[in-house]
Amino acid sequence: MYDIAKRFKISREEPLPTGKATKDPWTKVENIDLASYEREYPKSLFNKGVRTNNEDHVGHVVKETDDKIVVFGHYDYRFDIPKSEIVAAGRNVIVGIDFPELLKYGVDRNAPLPTGEPIDKLAEEGQ
Repeated sequence: MYDIAKRFKISREEPLPTGKATKDPWTKVENIDLASYEREYPKSLFNKGVRTNNEDHVGHVVKETDDKIVVFGHYDYRFDIPKSEIVAAGRNVIVGIDFPELLKYGVDRNAPLPTGEPIDKLAEEGQ
């Protein structure tokens, strides 16, 4: 795990990477940081923490589709949670279920994204 963190660690002061997708809102402006992105796109769930109804931390949103959020958690967990389970979204996204029930949304971390794209697409967007 240390090798992975060392390889991909970057400063929070660095600008967000420009993805290949034309949907990346930060491609419009150079040197935009995460705080600026979140101010400009407040309804986006990207990078928000996810918690269960009983306040257990699940992980962070890495991808959002029309009907699901993809959440990466600790210990290589990945959850594809329907947006219908979201009860509140502010600083964190709160899902209306507790952790044991959340496991039914667990998927293999390397499984294709809900859009059918390979998981490597997330890494490509970050380059």
